Amino acid sequence: TLILLLFVGNLYATNYYVSTSSSGSANASSWTNKQIYSSFNWSRVMDGDTVYFDGGIDSLTYAPVTLSAQGYTNPSIRLNRFTSKVVITKGKDAGHNGEVIFQNFNSSGVKYAFFLDMTSNIKLTNLTFNTISTTDDYGNQKQIIGLGDGINNVIDNCKITSNGLGTCIFVIADTNLTITNNRIEVLHNTYLSDADCIFMGSGGGGHIITGNSMFNGKVDNTYHADFIQTTLDGGDNRPLMIIANNFMCAPDTDSKLMAGINTEGTSNSYLIYNNIIVMRTKSNSCIIMYDTYPTKKSSLRLYNNTIITRTDWQMRIANLDTL
Repeated sequence: TLILLLFVGNLYATNYYVSTSSSGSANASSWTNKQIYSSFNWSRVMDGDTVYFDGGIDSLTYAPVTLSAQGYTNPSIRLNRFTSKVVITKGKDAGHNGEVIFQNFNSSGVKYAFFLDMTSNIKLTNLTFNTISTTDDYGNQKQIIGLGDGINNVIDNCKITSNGLGTCIFVIADTNLTITNNRIEVLHNTYLSDADCIFMGSGGGGHIITGNSMFNGKVDNTYHADFIQTTLDGGDNRPLMIIANNFMCAPDTDSKLMAGINTEGTSNSYLIYNNIIVMRTKSNSCIIMYDTYPTKKSSLRLYNNTIITRTDWQMRIANLDTL
């Protein structure tokens, strides 16, 4: 009965097709009738639907996109809060399956390439996100992908690249976020702006970060650059956070003030295993769990990680409830 219900539910899922221009009836029902993405009404999307972005023959580039589940948001970019996954991905048909690039730039007027606000059960997959911004304002937190106040969202098999002006994945107040099988890279740069691979703060915990390749080439940091940083994340029930099977590399010997995994003020149960962390930087700690918040306590299970570092500490661990 359950299998039948799932099958019947999938019959009602809808595919939408959007691009950098419209054609045909422009109702997003097919590539023949594709709709320009800036006119697509996201409130049409329901549980289980898929939105295909046109990648052309080789690639197509899109200006920054914001999607929100807040009630006061413009209906054209307002999403429901879904109970089953809604997939946003590139086209899979010939002529439309090139690279889909969401790009931030100086004149865009925003500080991200793609932003999910209060969304639930959104899956971003097989997409590229980057920036060509050149404004180095270290007091303004920039991001390539931004997420806020969401639950059960997924970033999978994507390429996220920062030129040093912005954190690759910047997360505030999200719960149960899954980040899997991505290439996440901060290019070699000497900018002052902060640029972590992943930053997570003030959320409900329960995140899964697995199978990613991360590179951070930031040099002479005003802010320390991390691969994974969490702060004030988790909850009284200490939700499980899994960091596993990732490759993290800081290749530049001139870099400093960098950490592999850095937590502060969190209440999580961390399970960290099968990661490879290579730090060639001047000053670093590969794993930092040194919480200074006496009311916040985490537990840590740490297995089978490979850590290669030039200087300072492989691990700085203190104030944990259990290890």
